[in-house]
Amino acid sequence: MKNWALIGASRGLGRAVADALPAGDRILIVARKEPLELKREAEFFRADLAKSEDREKLIVKLKEFAPDNVIDFAAGGPYGDFAQKNFKDRSEEHTS
Repeated sequence: MKNWALIGASRGLGRAVADALPAGDRILIVARKEPLELKREAEFFRADLAKSEDREKLIVKLKEFAPDNVIDFAAGGPYGDFAQKNFKDRSEEHTS
């Protein structure tokens, strides 16, 4: 039995990975909102990684959970046609 921490796994690829992990393994899903229907049992930890206080709480939670594996699905990405994207530095948007 292994412990898996899936960061940002409330939907999409993260949710699919959570559903595909071996039976009997423990799963901690870290996300801003609860995942859509999972096919298995998992522990949920609500955290907005853009907030420093949530990152600090997550560190404590991860120490308690003691994951064998951590997979990070957080951060999203640019959707749509990559060549048409107008990227800009958004680091200042998350410093509250």
